[in-house]
Amino acid sequence: MEGWIKMDIPTYSGRGPKVPSIVKNIIGEIYVKDRQQTAKEIMAEVHKWLKEHGGPQRPGWPGLSYIQKVLTKFRDPKSKLSPDPEDRPWSRISLAQYPIPPAALPVVLQVWAHSLRKDKPLTIRQALWVARLNCIFKDNIDMLWVASVTSSYHEKVLNLNAYPDTKEAISWHWVEDAYLYGQIADANIATDITNMIQDELEKQFQAGETRKEAQNER
Repeated sequence: MEGWIKMDIPTYSGRGPKVPSIVKNIIGEIYVKDRQQTAKEIMAEVHKWLKEHGGPQRPGWPGLSYIQKVLTKFRDPKSKLSPDPEDRPWSRISLAQYPIPPAALPVVLQVWAHSLRKDKPLTIRQALWVARLNCIFKDNIDMLWVASVTSSYHEKVLNLNAYPDTKEAISWHWVEDAYLYGQIADANIATDITNMIQDELEKQFQAGETRKEAQNER
């Protein structure tokens, strides 16, 4: 995701603002990529992601207790994050159960070969996303592979939660949608949309922090 909320927030003291929904998704995606990581390792990766993407800059935020709380839900044996058939390696024989439009098959094979060269075999879930997104990344197999892998992580995490039902919750995904729009249309318009979304989210985040501070003063 390009950019995020850019703001200077003081050091986390244990009573920070409400954690945006995107942070929970980031935790889930990092966990899905490597389920052997400890809560502390995942926390470090979350902080790194926020720093690299211009997220809320509050050292130590979100804290370990929040990370552990989210992971408890993700690690539940009954969780929908548990491995399912679509996480198996893709092959043409999977088409019998997981069909892909014939027109997309040549591109899926290109991404499949690309993934093997990286020693990261394409999964069935990722192949389905390649078929969905190939019309956007027609001339960039590596970007298509990255987009399909990222989208598959998003899908896995989204399966655990209800589909976003508020503008704030879905806005995080709109930022990435704007990036996709920029690949097929006017990049300047895509940038304007992204900035507009980020400005609104920044206001919401700051308002949440103000409410939290007011509650703590009571």
